[in-house]
Amino acid sequence: MQKPWGIIFGGGIPSTALILKCKEKGLTPDWIVYADTGSEHPEILSNVYQVKEWCEGWVDVTILSQQESLHDYCIRTNTLPSKVLGYALCMMKWKKNPLDRWLKDKGYFDSGTIAVSYTKDTAHLLTKPCSRGDDPHLNFWYPLLEWDMDLAECELVCKSNGFHTRSSSCFIC
Repeated sequence: MQKPWGIIFGGGIPSTALILKCKEKGLTPDWIVYADTGSEHPEILSNVYQVKEWCEGWVDVTILSQQESLHDYCIRTNTLPSKVLGYALCMMKWKKNPLDRWLKDKGYFDSGTIAVSYTKDTAHLLTKPCSRGDDPHLNFWYPLLEWDMDLAECELVCKSNGFHTRSSSCFIC
């Protein structure tokens, strides 16, 4: 794995399990970052702040916020989130673009490794054109795949460590 490295935290079950397993395995990321759409389920936000507190003294968790929430944008423009229609433009605008800006600002965009929490259950998503793995500037690592973990095992890891979260998504999707 190329240094520096960090974790893109989605706030849900797999990314929470990824953080917990990394600490268990003695793997310390240089950063953990979460992009808040402003339209997250309350359980997700609660989990994000619980994980942030749990990580204190080990690694900082950065939470990126937008000036306008996804649901406020949809109301203002009288539109539905593109995810509802099978597209991922909302994910690009409220997740990927802020994460990319943060990575560039910190100097991580062209060097280092990003750990992403795909599980055995979601590995098929890596072949879709919208996957982040098609970006030539970034080096990705899929530890949950490497460790042969599925969603059920991730749930077990979370629960056994006192984390009770759900699958990450916005409340309007």
